[in-house]
Amino acid sequence: MKNDIFDLQFNEEKGLLTSLVLSRDPEGANFIKNGHGLCEIHSTLWYGRENGNFFKQQEDWQLTAFHENASVAVAEFSRRGVAVKETFTLTERDLRISIKVKNNNFYPVYFKREDFAFYTPFADSYDDSLTCQRLRCHAHMAPFLDNSYIRLERMGESEHNLGLLFLRGAVYSYSQEDCSHSNDRGFLYMNVEPFSLVKDESYELELTVFPHKGGDDFFTRAAEYEPFINVKADPGYVLLKDEEGALTLTCSHSVGKASVRHNGRPLSFTVEGNVVRIPLCFSSTGEKKISYEIDGRRGEAYLYASMPLAYLQKKRAHFIVKHQQCTDKRSPLYGAYLIWDNEEKRQYFSFDWTDHNANRERMVTALFIVKYLRKTGDRTVEKSLRHFTDFLLRECVDEEVAGAYNNIGRDAKTTRLYNAPWVILYFCELYRLDKNQRWLNLALRMAIKYYKNGGTGFYPNGIRFREMCRAFEESEDTELYREVLAFFDRHVQTLIEHGTNYPPHEVNYEQSIVTPAACLLLDKYIMEKDERYLVEAEKHLRLLKKFNGAQPDYRLNKVPIRYWDNYWFGKTRTSVYGDTLPHPAMALSAHVFHTYGRLTGDPEWIAYGVGTSRSGYCLFQNTGEAYSSYVYPERVNGDRGRFFDPFANEQDGFLYLAYKLDEEL
Repeated sequence: MKNDIFDLQFNEEKGLLTSLVLSRDPEGANFIKNGHGLCEIHSTLWYGRENGNFFKQQEDWQLTAFHENASVAVAEFSRRGVAVKETFTLTERDLRISIKVKNNNFYPVYFKREDFAFYTPFADSYDDSLTCQRLRCHAHMAPFLDNSYIRLERMGESEHNLGLLFLRGAVYSYSQEDCSHSNDRGFLYMNVEPFSLVKDESYELELTVFPHKGGDDFFTRAAEYEPFINVKADPGYVLLKDEEGALTLTCSHSVGKASVRHNGRPLSFTVEGNVVRIPLCFSSTGEKKISYEIDGRRGEAYLYASMPLAYLQKKRAHFIVKHQQCTDKRSPLYGAYLIWDNEEKRQYFSFDWTDHNANRERMVTALFIVKYLRKTGDRTVEKSLRHFTDFLLRECVDEEVAGAYNNIGRDAKTTRLYNAPWVILYFCELYRLDKNQRWLNLALRMAIKYYKNGGTGFYPNGIRFREMCRAFEESEDTELYREVLAFFDRHVQTLIEHGTNYPPHEVNYEQSIVTPAACLLLDKYIMEKDERYLVEAEKHLRLLKKFNGAQPDYRLNKVPIRYWDNYWFGKTRTSVYGDTLPHPAMALSAHVFHTYGRLTGDPEWIAYGVGTSRSGYCLFQNTGEAYSSYVYPERVNGDRGRFFDPFANEQDGFLYLAYKLDEEL
């Protein structure tokens, strides 16, 4: 099937749509990942009994008929007396998909949560960076009842993008399977709301798939369909306690009947033409679920009310010092800041699982504490910081040779270029705190060693040119400083030469490979005021923003897609991998968005950076406890999702970088 908009191909033996290409796309990118078809019915978990024993197995839907002509394809499936008819129709503006479920049994059939689902297997995977930018897409999932959608954003710059919008029927969540390594998000599928059917009764979903040019053009195109309700929050989906805001619901028609509820209770609103406006102000913190129904169309939005950032930072700093520092003088960990298990209320360390050790990304906790002390003058944490510095020099850093190690005991079995920049930055911050030249000299020598070991071709998250140079400029050893600056220049030149052809790191292509490129170029612009560095940084910022969602949920809105943080940094390690939204690394994006806005004087970029930063506030509790990430899908590879991981691990870098949003550039 083909027209001026779409080129579709079906697997006739299975009755599945397996290729979806935009006809005018010069790259000919297939939006469907190999392995499943778009709207393929998800296998059903079936429980049986044999010889007195219960067992469970996956049961597939069986194809009973398939036919196709120039503009319509129909596939029919059955399972245990229930028939599903899928109709794909090409029109002059879109692809319409109907999924009709009919009960042919004499008895009623009830579908509970997760009993009926269908695949949306979009090509969200990470090959090399250039393949990603040419042929892959970010799938931004919005499963919010009738008003659900998926916004597909090509990873590279392209006007050939797709949107999927529900016109009839409802889904309440999405799940993820076969997400088994860092470079593939696996297969996504949508969970249809529970429903029941008596004999000969049907339930129908209708979807439209349409092209858009990217970004906000998705919402412009979606608004052309009468059922769609565009949801926006001002100033965003995270409000501070007692801060005033508003949620606006914009329809394509004049509003007739409307109702709005907050956590199940009626909420006041106003209607003006086609716009429902809901004033917001929360006197308590935590998640705020807004449910609405406008002329029979239901939807949901999720907001979060938080204490101010300074409050969270103070509570967190005191919690770390009181609960997360090892005080056992018999242990080599004495003085270290360790992972905190919120379930068991105890510290945790693993030498073998290095993302649970006491250094590497755990360095960000110390970075936060030293920055907190320098910013607030709160001397109650000073003694703790000195204990940590002693631990660091004893177990993780060799001051004599300026070496940073991957594990305690100065373990050198693994060389990891992500590690040293965090340590260098820590000693720069420590110098700015107490002006001890020892720390500055060590940081300079470590920076030189880092670069000599291959750092000029690496994309580290720990290097902040401007922050380090503020300290380095005060060095008494001008020769060392000049050597470091020469390496900095070489590093920046390498970034410019690579452009957006990012080399693979621990993941082939990810948000936190793009952020270092943008950050280092912006810092170089700040230092030299040469416009070419700003122009180069803009290339990365445009790609970086594509990772971010725009859904009406504080866990998704302005949050970049990542799906491995729980496995590496969490306690539960959900079935290998799975969407972690939100996660601490979004602070890296927030920092560069906000910095770019400040440098260009663009208030929209400034607000966008602040919004991205605020989306991470939910990782920090009013008590000072914290969580490494949130596992968003309903299920990941069969395991239950929708939870904050119990480990406090790595997220304190968020609070460190949050300070930088207010620092003078």
